[in-house]
Amino acid sequence: MWFIYMLIGLYAITPSLKQFIDAAEDKDVRYLLILLCFFNCVIPLINDISQVSFGVYIPISSCYLFYYISGYAIHSEIIKINNRLSVMFIVLGILWCVIGQFIPNTIKDNGSALRYSDLFSVGMAFGIFSLAKTKCHNNTNWIDEKIVPLSLGVYVVHQLFLNILYKLIKITPEYYSIFLYGVSTFL
Repeated sequence: MWFIYMLIGLYAITPSLKQFIDAAEDKDVRYLLILLCFFNCVIPLINDISQVSFGVYIPISSCYLFYYISGYAIHSEIIKINNRLSVMFIVLGILWCVIGQFIPNTIKDNGSALRYSDLFSVGMAFGIFSLAKTKCHNNTNWIDEKIVPLSLGVYVVHQLFLNILYKLIKITPEYYSIFLYGVSTFL
C-alpha cells in the first residue's frame, strides 16, 4: 500500500503546486515537465542500460509528481497530443515491453522492461489519457461522471487482484511467460 503514502504526499503539496501552476505561463509548465521527465525518466533509463550513474538528481524528484502535473497539462491542453501521436506512444510502449526483454539491464523485478518511470510507460500513459480525452470530448462529463469516481478505488484495490494472481492462482513471472502474466494482470 506504498501508493497511499505517495498520494498523501501529492495531496499535501497540491495547494502550493496549484499556486505555481496558476501563476505560471504554459511555457513554464512545459519547462518543469521537461526537467521532471529528464531526471525521472530519461536519466534512469540511461543509467539502467549503460550501468553508469549520472549522479545529478532533483531533490523532489518523483515520476508521480511528473504524472500529476502532466495529467493537468494534457487535460488543460498545455500539452497537446493528437490521436496519431497517442497511438504511436501506445504502440512504442508495447514494443518496448517486448524488445526491452532482450536489452541488458532493462528487466525489472516484475519480469518486464516497463516500470512507472520508464520513458515508454510515460508515453503509453500519455497516449492512453490523451486518446481517452479526445474520444470522450463530445461527452465531456463522461470521464468525470463514470471514470473519475472509480479511479482511486481501482488504484487502491488493484493490489488485491495481483495478490490473488500471485498467491492463490500462482500466476507469477517466475512460472509463466511475461506475455501471459501481462495479459492476466491487465485483465
